[in-house]
Amino acid sequence: MARSKQLKDQIKTSISSSLNILDPTPNSKLYGLIDGLVNDLDNFEENEITVLNNMYIETCTEDYLDLIAAQEGIQRFRTTSFKFDKSTNVVKLYRTANNTSGTILRKGATFQVGSLFYVVLRENVDTTVLTSEEDQIPVSVDIKVSRVSQAPFSIKRGDSYYLDGTEDTYITITEDIYIPIVEESLEDYRSRIVYSRLISKFGSENALRLCIASSSFVDNFKVDYSTNPISILLFNKDMLVSDVPREDIILYSKTLIETELNKRKADGTAYELKLPTKVSFIIELTPRVLNPKELPNEIYDFSTFIKNSYVFNSNYVIDLQLLKIYLLGNLIDLSVLEDYNIVFKNTFSNFSVPAVNNTILVFPGEYPYLESISLVP
Repeated sequence: MARSKQLKDQIKTSISSSLNILDPTPNSKLYGLIDGLVNDLDNFEENEITVLNNMYIETCTEDYLDLIAAQEGIQRFRTTSFKFDKSTNVVKLYRTANNTSGTILRKGATFQVGSLFYVVLRENVDTTVLTSEEDQIPVSVDIKVSRVSQAPFSIKRGDSYYLDGTEDTYITITEDIYIPIVEESLEDYRSRIVYSRLISKFGSENALRLCIASSSFVDNFKVDYSTNPISILLFNKDMLVSDVPREDIILYSKTLIETELNKRKADGTAYELKLPTKVSFIIELTPRVLNPKELPNEIYDFSTFIKNSYVFNSNYVIDLQLLKIYLLGNLIDLSVLEDYNIVFKNTFSNFSVPAVNNTILVFPGEYPYLESISLVP
């Protein structure tokens, strides 16, 4: 290194002058002593820099960051489990013809799915009610990721998995499931630790906002001081395009925020953290001519446009005009829409109804969720 050579020359010159000797040759003992001294100084300086870097949140290594976080009572966000309630009908249990009697499956029974993930029952299930191969029971489960580094991944609709150790009891997935990345990034982790230290230095209102903003998976929030308890809405943009898993992560963040608020809130102050109300809807296109123009692929990505254009906690209108704006932005000829009747429908748990004036209205405290765009024969 240039610096090492410069330092070596300086020491050599200083020693030679002090001892009144000629310049030491590379093979001399004095030269070897100087060489070893400079190497030790280089190593010391490198270690000193490492120690100094590890003293600060912004520059320390991941291992040291965990130590600093522990002092603040903070853990890195990692979730390896996503809950699905039987009321959603996402996971259903069957038995094959080989299973003639059925049994009671206990809470905690596991369905292993290769090395990626496994499914665990959240309650006891009586399979004796299954009298044929066609019978099924919706079940409540936890889908657990085997290793965090393997996320994100998808589970496809129609995939089936057998109960561990059996070939006569299995579950089937009824909807596509997307499991997002479930580990907090290193930079988000650093920021949350910094926020935690800042919170203790501010008044209650600033502390509240910093506390919420420190959660990696909360993109936006709304605090309503007019209510008792004080109402706080938590929001993540991915809720507009990914259903249960993203809500699960927000709910985990809710727990972290509640813990921080309870540490720092003023006496007599109460908070209620919740998610905004989901406004679910579908779009159906029915041909109005015998040989309609083919729909562009871009129309099926309308939800991404909604995600990018929606402003949290504001009035938002979704209608044919918005769809046209989106398609025009993608240089799509709007004449293709003339061949179709386009109906916007609000959806509820088991049914859908045409939207008033063919318009989906989203008000403050709500967020839009486009379930599907479908071509109806």
